[in-house]
Amino acid sequence: MTKVGRLFEEEKFAAIKEEKTKDRKDTAHDMMMDGENIEKVRKYSKLPDKELASVLRELPIEIQAKYKMLKV
Repeated sequence: MTKVGRLFEEEKFAAIKEEKTKDRKDTAHDMMMDGENIEKVRKYSKLPDKELASVLRELPIEIQAKYKMLKV
């Protein structure tokens, strides 16, 4: 594979990974807004705590208060 081809493939995989992460964050956001248990959010979003905390920071304070166990 040429160097250009390899770079194209790497960019394609990076874009796919970024889209998956965005979808998972959207899932976590929706579940948290619905008041789901944090264990259930972890299970279905498949996000690490660091990413869940970043999603939580974007939510209203009332919702954040429910999820105290995550460092915001």
